[in-house]
Amino acid sequence: MQPLNETTIESLLLQGLENAGYTYKSGKELERKSEEWILEGEFKEAVRRINFADSKHCNLALSQETQEQLINEALARLKALENEELLEANAKCHAYLTQGIPLEVLLDGEMRGILLQVLDFEN
Repeated sequence: MQPLNETTIESLLLQGLENAGYTYKSGKELERKSEEWILEGEFKEAVRRINFADSKHCNLALSQETQEQLINEALARLKALENEELLEANAKCHAYLTQGIPLEVLLDGEMRGILLQVLDFEN
């Protein structure tokens, strides 16, 4: 029996994700600077697909420009977590992942709240 430690837990989690159809890549395989913890291109593409391709926000008739602004604001909110205390940053990050990132958009002359989902729980 393997000891219960961080490496064991990580291995079990990765195995579960691979069994669910996800592809694992080591951080060493990714094209990024070592200090970057968000893969910006992948993040933007995923948030666009989850929220604006045949999704609940499509009925808001948001322009491509507005969609890009919302995606960029969501990315900025995640990056801003670097400047917060660890426990607070972890709590906010967890909320963003599980509930979405709350933003506002000007629509028909009034501000409306919108939640951009970061994870696609349905697919």
